[in-house]
Amino acid sequence: MRARRIPLLVIALLSSLLLVGCGAGSSAGTAGTAAQPAATPGQPTTLAQLNDPALTRIDPATLQTIRTTASQYQKDLVKDGSLTLNEYETAELAEVACIQAKGFTVDPSSTKLNGLARYQIKVVDFTDLAAEQDAKGACIRTYTSALDQVWADITVAISNKVVAESRHFMATCLAADGIQVSERPWKSADPKVASQYQQCSSLAAAKYDTGGVGFGVEGDNAYRG
Repeated sequence: MRARRIPLLVIALLSSLLLVGCGAGSSAGTAGTAAQPAATPGQPTTLAQLNDPALTRIDPATLQTIRTTASQYQKDLVKDGSLTLNEYETAELAEVACIQAKGFTVDPSSTKLNGLARYQIKVVDFTDLAAEQDAKGACIRTYTSALDQVWADITVAISNKVVAESRHFMATCLAADGIQVSERPWKSADPKVASQYQQCSSLAAAKYDTGGVGFGVEGDNAYRG
């Protein structure tokens, strides 16, 4: 599966909304986590707060960039200077409709807001990959390219919380099977350890609904490299 837009966010992440298509993808939990963007006071910490325009204001410099370089659709959506959850979802669904109008199939059951408060879009065509990429690129530029990074900034407190909880879960899951982070289980040549790591990764991705993306193990920064 091809993954798109997790900007780390957290992923940068943490940029992105996650668009998954067919092809090569990343296994949950196989990579380490980058330094998380720091949340600032007053940023939304719940989905409900993401629909409060006062809490979803766009940085003035970023807003000016959108007004001068983004598509007209995106300019109009943020003309009041904020980007709420409803507006973000509207843009993502417009992108979905655009992809479908270009003849590609989007899996409705996998196209949703995930646990990182990012939209993931799963395209399930297995035909002309170059044409698919061109179509998606055109739709992204029209509806979401500028908004995705804005949304990553707005939701950083939410995504950071999910990342921290996922990493703690991984450490707990591995410890339950006697595996410590100091053993560097993410790179173990022991089939049993590697299998347990993958199992914990899959459980974490499902528990926190991260679209299959993993963020490593709590305490692993001291053992990476």
